Amino acid sequence: DSGPITSFTPDVTIPADVLRGGSRYRVRVQHTDTTGRNSNWSLSHEFTCGDPVNETDLINYLRITEIMFNPPPAGYEYIELYNSSSSVVLDLSGVKFTQGIDYTFAQGTTLLPGAYVVLVGTADIAGFRAYYGLDGSVTVLGPYTGALNNGGEQLVLRTSAGGTDIVNFN
Repeated sequence: DSGPITSFTPDVTIPADVLRGGSRYRVRVQHTDTTGRNSNWSLSHEFTCGDPVNETDLINYLRITEIMFNPPPAGYEYIELYNSSSSVVLDLSGVKFTQGIDYTFAQGTTLLPGAYVVLVGTADIAGFRAYYGLDGSVTVLGPYTGALNNGGEQLVLRTSAGGTDIVNFN
């Protein structure tokens, strides 16, 4: 439920982090006029969510380059991702860790060619930056939910919820 949309637009974008690839969805509309009167609900429109259009680029270029699963005392867990392409900007919208930790990249998140992003398990981004000596030029996102198991576990990164595996390892 989006709640009221106050200004008309003929196009609606459904955030990638709420969709699951291969799943069927139904949407409908109810209009409220300027006097506050509501219309009847529209007929429903059904659609099946497909895989991201950049699925091949994500599989070919998105890499996990570092995992801090057992940080020193007062340290922080993190996962570092890298775009190994020299020319392709990766759209990470809806890319999701589905096992090990839980995190979905927000709509509009991109990773430039040759760039890194650090995903952290804390909401204290400033504390994380200070602890590891990172300035504002390093993209730090989070927090993810869950924690990395020091004894090992399966870690899965997918193109979307229910999408294709980008990385799947123990």
